[in-house]
Amino acid sequence: MRVMWLGKQVPFCGNVTYSKQITQMLEARGYQIHFLAQESLACFYQSQIYTWPSLEAAKQFQKQLAEFQPHVLHVSLTLSPLDFLLPEISPVPLVATFHPPFTWLPNLMQQQVATYVMYAPFLSRYHAIIVFSPKHRQLLLQLGIPDKKIVCIPNGIDHYKYRPSYGKGKQEQNDCVFIYQGRISVEKNLPALLKAWKQQKMGWRAQLWLIGYGAQIRGLMHHYTAADGIRWLGVVKNENRRIHMIHHGDVFMLPSWVEGLSLALLEAFSCGLVCIATDAGADAEVLEPNLGVVLNPKQVNCQLEGVLPLLVEQAELRKLLSHKSREKLLRKYALMTNVLYLDFVYRSVKGDPQGDSQGDSHVELDSRPNI
Repeated sequence: MRVMWLGKQVPFCGNVTYSKQITQMLEARGYQIHFLAQESLACFYQSQIYTWPSLEAAKQFQKQLAEFQPHVLHVSLTLSPLDFLLPEISPVPLVATFHPPFTWLPNLMQQQVATYVMYAPFLSRYHAIIVFSPKHRQLLLQLGIPDKKIVCIPNGIDHYKYRPSYGKGKQEQNDCVFIYQGRISVEKNLPALLKAWKQQKMGWRAQLWLIGYGAQIRGLMHHYTAADGIRWLGVVKNENRRIHMIHHGDVFMLPSWVEGLSLALLEAFSCGLVCIATDAGADAEVLEPNLGVVLNPKQVNCQLEGVLPLLVEQAELRKLLSHKSREKLLRKYALMTNVLYLDFVYRSVKGDPQGDSQGDSHVELDSRPNI
Protein backbone atom coordinates (compact mmCIF):
# COMPACT_ATOMS: atom_id res chain seq x y z
CA MET A 1 0.00 0.00 0.00
CA ARG A 2 1.20 3.51 -0.80
CA VAL A 3 0.78 6.11 1.97
CA MET A 4 1.58 9.77 1.61
CA TRP A 5 2.47 11.28 5.00
CA LEU A 6 2.16 15.00 5.62
CA GLY A 7 4.00 16.08 8.76
CA LYS A 8 6.94 18.00 10.18
CA GLN A 9 10.68 17.29 10.11
CA VAL A 10 11.79 20.44 11.95
CA PRO A 11 12.02 21.92 14.51
CA PHE A 12 12.72 18.97 16.80
CA CYS A 13 9.62 18.17 18.85
CA GLY A 14 7.20 15.38 19.70
CA ASN A 15 5.28 15.71 16.42
CA VAL A 16 8.50 15.26 14.45
CA THR A 17 9.48 12.20 16.48
CA TYR A 18 6.00 10.71 16.05
CA SER A 19 6.07 11.04 12.25
CA LYS A 20 9.61 9.68 11.98
CA GLN A 21 8.98 6.62 14.14
CA ILE A 22 5.66 5.66 12.56
CA THR A 23 6.81 6.04 8.95
CA GLN A 24 10.00 4.06 9.58
CA MET A 25 8.00 1.22 11.11
CA LEU A 26 5.48 1.28 8.24
CA GLU A 27 8.31 1.02 5.72
CA ALA A 28 9.69 -1.96 7.65
CA ARG A 29 6.28 -3.59 7.15
CA GLY A 30 6.49 -3.12 3.37
CA TYR A 31 4.56 0.12 2.93
CA GLN A 32 5.62 2.62 0.28
CA ILE A 33 5.85 5.93 2.13
CA HIS A 34 6.19 9.36 0.59
CA PHE A 35 6.96 11.82 3.39
CA LEU A 36 6.01 15.39 2.57
CA ALA A 37 7.34 17.85 5.13
CA GLN A 38 5.04 20.79 5.91
CA GLU A 39 8.07 23.09 5.99
CA SER A 40 9.03 22.08 2.42
CA LEU A 41 5.85 23.76 1.17
CA ALA A 42 5.89 27.50 0.61
CA CYS A 43 4.94 29.22 3.86
CA PHE A 44 4.81 32.67 5.43
CA TYR A 45 5.64 31.55 8.97
CA GLN A 46 6.50 28.45 10.96
CA SER A 47 7.43 27.70 14.58
CA GLN A 48 7.57 24.71 16.91
CA ILE A 49 3.78 24.86 17.12
CA TYR A 50 2.31 26.70 14.11
CA THR A 51 2.79 26.56 10.33
CA TRP A 52 1.25 29.20 8.07
CA PRO A 53 1.51 28.14 4.38
CA SER A 54 1.42 30.54 1.45
CA LEU A 55 -1.06 30.39 -1.44
CA GLU A 56 1.36 28.20 -3.40
CA ALA A 57 1.39 25.46 -0.76
CA ALA A 58 -1.86 23.81 -1.92
CA LYS A 59 -0.62 23.67 -5.53
CA GLN A 60 2.71 22.15 -4.46
CA PHE A 61 0.88 19.60 -2.35
CA GLN A 62 -1.48 18.61 -5.18
CA LYS A 63 1.43 18.16 -7.57
CA GLN A 64 3.20 15.72 -5.25
CA LEU A 65 -0.06 13.93 -4.57
CA ALA A 66 -0.60 13.40 -8.30
CA GLU A 67 2.95 12.15 -8.80
CA PHE A 68 2.93 9.61 -5.95
CA GLN A 69 -0.74 8.53 -6.29
CA PRO A 70 -1.18 7.18 -2.75
CA HIS A 71 -3.94 4.90 -1.56
CA VAL A 72 -4.20 6.84 1.72
CA LEU A 73 -3.12 10.29 2.89
CA HIS A 74 -2.08 10.46 6.56
CA VAL A 75 -1.77 13.92 8.09
CA SER A 76 0.00 14.61 11.36
CA LEU A 77 -1.98 17.76 12.11
CA THR A 78 0.33 20.65 12.98
CA LEU A 79 -1.98 23.64 13.49
CA SER A 80 -1.78 24.82 9.90
CA PRO A 81 -4.53 26.29 7.69
CA LEU A 82 -3.63 23.61 5.15
CA ASP A 83 -5.24 21.09 7.51
CA PHE A 84 -8.61 22.67 6.76
CA LEU A 85 -8.20 22.48 2.97
CA LEU A 86 -7.21 18.83 2.72
CA PRO A 87 -10.76 17.37 2.74
CA GLU A 88 -11.47 19.54 -0.31
CA ILE A 89 -8.35 18.79 -2.34
CA SER A 90 -7.45 15.19 -1.46
CA PRO A 91 -8.82 12.56 -3.88
CA VAL A 92 -7.93 9.69 -1.51
CA PRO A 93 -9.07 8.72 2.02
CA LEU A 94 -7.75 11.00 4.75
CA VAL A 95 -6.42 9.81 8.10
CA ALA A 96 -5.41 12.42 10.68
CA THR A 97 -3.47 12.20 13.92
CA PHE A 98 -4.74 15.00 16.13
CA HIS A 99 -1.90 16.21 18.36
CA PRO A 100 -3.01 19.47 20.06
CA PRO A 101 -2.54 19.27 23.85
CA PHE A 102 -5.39 19.56 26.32
CA THR A 103 -6.06 19.81 30.03
CA TRP A 104 -8.96 19.54 32.44
CA LEU A 105 -8.14 22.73 34.37
CA PRO A 106 -11.07 25.14 33.76
CA ASN A 107 -8.98 28.28 33.23
CA LEU A 108 -6.62 26.58 30.76
CA MET A 109 -9.16 24.28 29.16
CA GLN A 110 -11.01 27.25 27.69
CA GLN A 111 -7.92 28.24 25.68
CA GLN A 112 -7.34 24.68 24.43
CA VAL A 113 -10.98 24.07 23.54
CA ALA A 114 -10.85 27.08 21.22
CA THR A 115 -8.41 25.13 19.04
CA TYR A 116 -10.59 22.04 19.16
CA VAL A 117 -13.75 24.01 18.30
CA MET A 118 -11.97 25.53 15.31
CA TYR A 119 -10.91 22.11 14.03
CA ALA A 120 -14.12 20.17 14.73
CA PRO A 121 -16.07 20.92 11.51
CA PHE A 122 -13.05 20.00 9.39
CA LEU A 123 -12.13 16.87 11.35
CA SER A 124 -15.64 15.54 10.71
CA ARG A 125 -14.74 15.39 7.03
CA TYR A 126 -11.67 13.21 7.55
CA HIS A 127 -12.17 9.45 7.20
CA ALA A 128 -10.46 8.58 10.50
CA ILE A 129 -9.10 10.71 13.35
CA ILE A 130 -6.48 9.15 15.60
CA VAL A 131 -6.37 10.31 19.20
CA PHE A 132 -4.22 9.08 22.08
CA SER A 133 -6.60 8.34 24.93
CA PRO A 134 -10.28 7.86 25.91
CA LYS A 135 -10.24 11.34 27.49
CA HIS A 136 -9.06 12.83 24.22
CA ARG A 137 -11.74 10.95 22.35
CA GLN A 138 -14.45 12.13 24.74
CA LEU A 139 -13.46 15.74 24.12
CA LEU A 140 -13.94 15.31 20.36
CA LEU A 141 -17.26 13.55 20.86
CA GLN A 142 -18.49 16.52 22.88
CA LEU A 143 -17.65 18.74 19.92
CA GLY A 144 -19.76 16.67 17.55
CA ILE A 145 -17.13 14.54 15.80
CA PRO A 146 -18.87 11.32 14.64
CA ASP A 147 -18.09 8.46 17.00
CA LYS A 148 -17.36 6.03 14.15
CA LYS A 149 -14.50 8.21 12.87
CA ILE A 150 -12.50 8.44 16.11
CA VAL A 151 -9.82 5.81 16.64
CA CYS A 152 -7.92 5.58 19.92
CA ILE A 153 -4.29 4.55 19.33
CA PRO A 154 -1.82 5.75 21.99
CA ASN A 155 1.63 6.96 21.08
CA GLY A 156 4.12 4.10 20.98
CA ILE A 157 7.80 3.57 21.70
CA ASP A 158 10.29 1.18 20.11
CA HIS A 159 10.90 -0.89 23.23
CA TYR A 160 13.97 -2.52 21.69
CA LYS A 161 15.72 0.85 21.43
CA TYR A 162 14.29 2.34 24.62
CA ARG A 163 14.98 -0.36 27.18
CA PRO A 164 16.30 -0.22 30.74
CA SER A 165 20.06 -0.02 31.14
CA TYR A 166 19.97 -1.83 34.49
CA GLY A 167 22.53 0.54 35.92
CA LYS A 168 25.06 0.37 33.07
CA GLY A 169 24.63 4.02 32.18
CA LYS A 170 25.22 5.16 35.76
CA GLN A 171 28.76 3.93 36.21
CA GLU A 172 30.15 7.43 35.67
CA GLN A 173 28.27 9.13 38.54
CA ASN A 174 26.76 8.29 41.87
CA ASP A 175 24.30 11.17 42.24
CA CYS A 176 20.60 10.67 41.69
CA VAL A 177 19.86 12.22 38.27
CA PHE A 178 16.52 13.86 37.45
CA ILE A 179 15.77 14.52 33.77
CA TYR A 180 13.39 16.87 31.96
CA GLN A 181 13.05 16.61 28.18
CA GLY A 182 10.88 18.93 26.10
CA ARG A 183 10.36 22.52 25.05
CA ILE A 184 11.53 25.23 27.46
CA SER A 185 8.30 27.17 27.13
CA VAL A 186 5.38 28.45 29.18
CA GLU A 187 3.07 25.44 28.79
CA LYS A 188 5.71 23.12 30.27
CA ASN A 189 5.56 24.92 33.65
CA LEU A 190 9.32 24.62 34.27
CA PRO A 191 9.57 27.59 36.69
CA ALA A 192 7.50 25.62 39.25
CA LEU A 193 9.86 22.65 38.99
CA LEU A 194 13.00 24.77 39.18
CA LYS A 195 11.71 26.77 42.13
CA ALA A 196 10.96 23.59 44.11
CA TRP A 197 14.38 22.19 43.18
CA LYS A 198 16.18 25.27 44.48
CA GLN A 199 14.02 25.62 47.60
CA GLN A 200 14.86 22.05 48.64
CA LYS A 201 18.59 22.59 47.91
CA MET A 202 18.53 19.50 45.71
CA GLY A 203 21.88 20.39 44.15
CA TRP A 204 23.64 19.05 47.25
CA ARG A 205 22.42 15.49 46.65
CA ALA A 206 21.19 15.23 43.05
CA GLN A 207 21.49 16.58 39.52
CA LEU A 208 18.83 17.98 37.21
CA TRP A 209 19.43 17.63 33.46
CA LEU A 210 17.27 19.77 31.18
CA ILE A 211 17.13 18.57 27.56
CA GLY A 212 15.47 20.96 25.12
CA TYR A 213 15.23 24.54 23.96
CA GLY A 214 12.58 27.24 23.87
CA ALA A 215 11.56 30.82 24.51
CA GLN A 216 12.09 30.72 28.29
CA ILE A 217 15.55 29.21 28.33
CA ARG A 218 17.64 32.40 28.51
CA GLY A 219 15.76 33.86 31.45
CA LEU A 220 15.74 30.60 33.41
CA MET A 221 19.40 29.81 32.80
CA HIS A 222 20.43 33.01 34.62
CA HIS A 223 18.53 32.08 37.79
CA TYR A 224 19.15 28.31 37.90
CA THR A 225 22.73 27.27 37.31
CA ALA A 226 25.33 24.56 37.86
CA ALA A 227 25.64 25.82 41.44
CA ASP A 228 22.13 24.42 41.95
CA GLY A 229 23.06 21.07 40.41
CA ILE A 230 21.35 22.01 37.13
CA ARG A 231 22.71 21.25 33.65
CA TRP A 232 21.20 22.90 30.56
CA LEU A 233 21.90 20.44 27.72
CA GLY A 234 19.95 22.00 24.85
CA VAL A 235 18.37 20.04 22.01
CA VAL A 236 19.76 16.52 21.52
CA LYS A 237 18.71 15.39 18.04
CA ASN A 238 20.87 12.27 17.88
CA GLU A 239 18.62 9.47 19.13
CA ASN A 240 21.41 7.19 20.37
CA ARG A 241 22.97 10.02 22.37
CA ARG A 242 19.58 10.92 23.83
CA ILE A 243 18.97 7.31 24.89
CA HIS A 244 22.43 7.23 26.47
CA MET A 245 21.55 10.34 28.49
CA ILE A 246 18.21 8.86 29.60
CA HIS A 247 20.08 5.77 30.81
CA HIS A 248 22.06 8.00 33.17
CA GLY A 249 18.82 9.13 34.79
CA ASP A 250 16.85 7.86 37.76
CA VAL A 251 13.76 10.08 37.61
CA PHE A 252 11.97 11.80 34.72
CA MET A 253 9.86 14.91 35.36
CA LEU A 254 7.21 16.58 33.22
CA PRO A 255 5.43 19.42 35.09
CA SER A 256 3.29 20.62 32.13
CA TRP A 257 0.15 22.71 32.28
CA VAL A 258 -1.12 21.03 29.07
CA GLU A 259 -0.09 17.90 27.16
CA GLY A 260 -1.23 15.39 24.56
CA LEU A 261 0.55 12.11 25.27
CA SER A 262 4.22 12.92 25.77
CA LEU A 263 6.67 10.81 23.78
CA ALA A 264 9.45 12.01 26.09
CA LEU A 265 7.48 10.57 29.02
CA LEU A 266 7.05 7.24 27.21
CA GLU A 267 10.75 7.11 26.33
CA ALA A 268 11.72 7.54 29.97
CA PHE A 269 9.00 5.11 31.07
CA SER A 270 10.30 2.48 28.64
CA CYS A 271 13.88 2.99 29.88
CA GLY A 272 12.77 2.25 33.42
CA LEU A 273 13.00 5.72 34.95
CA VAL A 274 10.64 6.66 37.74
CA CYS A 275 8.28 9.19 36.14
CA ILE A 276 6.63 12.28 37.58
CA ALA A 277 4.00 14.00 35.43
CA THR A 278 0.98 16.23 35.84
CA ASP A 279 -2.63 15.25 35.26
CA ALA A 280 -2.64 16.99 31.87
CA GLY A 281 -3.66 15.41 28.60
CA ALA A 282 -3.21 11.63 28.68
CA ASP A 283 0.04 11.58 30.68
CA ALA A 284 -1.57 10.56 33.97
CA GLU A 285 -3.01 7.45 32.28
CA VAL A 286 0.54 6.22 31.62
CA LEU A 287 1.39 6.31 35.33
CA GLU A 288 -1.81 4.75 36.67
CA PRO A 289 -2.26 2.70 38.72
CA ASN A 290 0.64 3.49 41.05
CA LEU A 291 3.38 3.37 38.42
CA GLY A 292 4.70 6.87 39.05
CA VAL A 293 3.83 10.19 40.63
CA VAL A 294 0.91 12.24 39.26
CA LEU A 295 0.86 15.93 40.24
CA ASN A 296 -1.87 18.54 40.18
CA PRO A 297 -0.75 21.13 37.58
CA LYS A 298 -1.83 23.91 39.97
CA GLN A 299 0.28 22.55 42.84
CA VAL A 300 3.48 21.41 41.15
CA ASN A 301 5.76 23.56 43.29
CA CYS A 302 4.44 22.54 46.71
CA GLN A 303 3.96 18.88 45.81
CA LEU A 304 7.50 18.56 44.41
CA GLU A 305 8.92 19.98 47.63
CA GLY A 306 7.90 16.72 49.29
CA VAL A 307 8.38 14.35 46.35
CA LEU A 308 11.91 15.36 45.30
CA PRO A 309 13.69 14.55 48.61
CA LEU A 310 11.67 11.34 48.99
CA LEU A 311 12.75 9.95 45.63
CA VAL A 312 16.40 10.78 46.31
CA GLU A 313 16.33 8.95 49.63
CA GLN A 314 14.22 5.95 48.59
CA ALA A 315 16.36 3.99 46.12
CA GLU A 316 14.28 0.84 46.70
CA LEU A 317 11.07 2.68 45.80
CA ARG A 318 12.69 3.88 42.57
CA LYS A 319 13.73 0.32 41.75
CA LEU A 320 10.24 -1.06 42.38
CA LEU A 321 8.51 1.53 40.18
CA SER A 322 11.09 0.99 37.44
CA HIS A 323 10.32 -2.72 37.10
CA LYS A 324 6.54 -2.22 37.17
CA SER A 325 6.58 0.44 34.43
CA ARG A 326 8.17 -1.81 31.80
CA GLU A 327 5.31 -4.32 31.97
CA LYS A 328 2.66 -1.70 31.17
CA LEU A 329 4.82 -0.18 28.42
CA LEU A 330 4.98 -3.50 26.58
CA ARG A 331 1.26 -4.06 27.00
CA LYS A 332 -0.08 -0.68 25.86
CA TYR A 333 2.59 1.60 24.43
CA ALA A 334 4.76 -0.65 22.24
CA LEU A 335 5.25 1.02 18.85
CA MET A 336 5.21 -2.26 16.92
CA THR A 337 1.76 -3.18 18.23
CA ASN A 338 0.32 0.27 17.63
CA VAL A 339 1.52 0.27 14.03
CA LEU A 340 -0.46 -2.94 13.52
CA TYR A 341 -3.53 -1.03 14.71
CA LEU A 342 -2.72 1.74 12.23
CA ASP A 343 -2.44 -0.87 9.48
CA PHE A 344 -5.98 -1.95 10.37
CA VAL A 345 -7.20 1.66 10.09
CA TYR A 346 -5.60 2.10 6.66
CA ARG A 347 -7.21 -1.04 5.33
CA SER A 348 -10.58 0.06 6.74
CA VAL A 349 -10.63 3.51 5.14
CA LYS A 350 -9.19 2.23 1.87
CA GLY A 351 -12.22 -0.05 1.60
CA ASP A 352 -14.49 2.97 2.13
CA PRO A 353 -12.96 5.71 -0.09
CA GLN A 354 -15.94 8.05 0.22
CA GLY A 355 -16.03 7.88 4.03
CA ASP A 356 -19.84 7.63 4.05
CA SER A 357 -22.06 5.93 6.59
CA GLN A 358 -22.15 2.59 4.71
CA GLY A 359 -18.85 1.53 6.26
CA ASP A 360 -18.26 1.92 9.97
CA SER A 361 -14.57 2.69 10.52
CA HIS A 362 -14.99 3.12 14.28
CA VAL A 363 -12.30 1.01 15.93
CA GLU A 364 -11.46 0.99 19.63
CA LEU A 365 -8.06 -0.16 20.81
CA ASP A 366 -9.34 -2.56 23.46
CA SER A 367 -12.06 -4.10 21.31
CA ARG A 368 -10.08 -4.57 18.12
CA PRO A 369 -9.79 -8.06 16.67
CA ASN A 370 -6.39 -9.73 16.47
CA ILE A 371 -4.57 -8.73 13.31
